[in-house]
Amino acid sequence: MQDSGSLVSLLDADGRWVFANEQTASFVGRPVSELIGRTMAELLPEDFADERLSVVRRVMQTGQCVRVVTRLLGSRMECAYRPLRASPTSPLLVLATGRMIPVAAGSAPASASSREVGGNTVELSTRESLKIDSLTPRECEVLRMVGEGLSTQQIAERLFRTVKTVEAHRASLGRKLGVTNRVQLALVAIQAGLVPQPSSENPLSARMSKANVPGSTNADRIDGR
Repeated sequence: MQDSGSLVSLLDADGRWVFANEQTASFVGRPVSELIGRTMAELLPEDFADERLSVVRRVMQTGQCVRVVTRLLGSRMECAYRPLRASPTSPLLVLATGRMIPVAAGSAPASASSREVGGNTVELSTRESLKIDSLTPRECEVLRMVGEGLSTQQIAERLFRTVKTVEAHRASLGRKLGVTNRVQLALVAIQAGLVPQPSSENPLSARMSKANVPGSTNADRIDGR
């Protein structure tokens, strides 16, 4: 299981890790030793953990495999949750296996954060991915250019639009994404997969280790004030 290239976990009814491979540890952003014996609620974002715990309990109650497709910023995670019992007397566990698939931001809009797709397949979306889905194609284009480090004037020239129009797009991006300056917009563009990430940081680790962006000035503000 360690060499499969997939995320592999064994979870109990409380969502506690009994086993996790290196890929899972990298995804969570913790070493394997810190996962074993800890629950998803302790180490993952609250909404992310709650949704997966509900899937684990559903698998234990029904005895059926459940496929989960999760939209993260810049990627899609496909997982299968299966009931597993080593022997008739051993406790029932859930084997979760999954893989990460890069996707373009806004490529498959979701209408809700959690919905049944069909049969035993559940589609989940993080709050951040839903925000990206709300952007128009033009806003995604402007966001990508901000992520590339282009100034408002340069973006206007590339799009053959006025500076005022680009500033309006940036203001709309700020409202929809809940950010206030160009540095934060650029970070969102990177996490959404619109521009290459400067490191191997995965979307969930990036989400869990959000830090305040230092050194932003008034000139960095989306509204220019």
